Amino acid sequence: MEENDDRASQARQKQIETELEKQLPAPDTLYSFAGQADLEDSLGSTYIDLGAVALILQGEFPITRKGDTLYLEESPGLYTYQKLLKTEVLLPGLELKVYFSRHERIDQVYPWALGDPQAEEFASWRERAQHWQAWTEYVYLPLESGNYRLPMLNQGHNQEARAELYKSLSLRDTFIDYPGEMGGYQAEFLFIGQPAAFYVPEAVLKVEVYDEEVLKREYYIQINFSYGC
Repeated sequence: MEENDDRASQARQKQIETELEKQLPAPDTLYSFAGQADLEDSLGSTYIDLGAVALILQGEFPITRKGDTLYLEESPGLYTYQKLLKTEVLLPGLELKVYFSRHERIDQVYPWALGDPQAEEFASWRERAQHWQAWTEYVYLPLESGNYRLPMLNQGHNQEARAELYKSLSLRDTFIDYPGEMGGYQAEFLFIGQPAAFYVPEAVLKVEVYDEEVLKREYYIQINFSYGC
């Protein structure tokens, strides 16, 4: 009996992978993208089981669960950007709505190059370094087309902060390159008068499950972004 179940599960997984590979890329409306969708690292899929509903994400990503939140991990070379995302509903009358929110951070960067004899000890500098962080408002993901690709939800350390943050936090534009190991590090602006950088360490997908247009349950999936090794 278990052998038959395993065969059925493998057949279903293969069918999902085939369907995903046949889909055409949807327009990326939230971030510019001039190249072609990269499918070379996207064999397989991640089945995000939410009971009577599910999300199917292209690519094999590790998932863990803590309480009511699932945690999905990127890894170097395997990112969620441009990956197909589909919904699956197993019971009639159910409907999914999916939204995302980004965790944005601004951190002051250590303002000395590696080996600088004038540099302050990192431990003492870190105690007074300033930080800012916040989650953005939820934005709806239009999955109705059936071939939706995830937009660029995160940003690297060399990306600019949103224009709204420049205004609300009184950021001043700059660019400072501090040489060091692994290419060093950069500051894109001044935050409270000190060099700082902007990045997005994670995002959350909020999945709302409706039964005959009545909200029945919410699920949360946190995507932890990889910035390399």
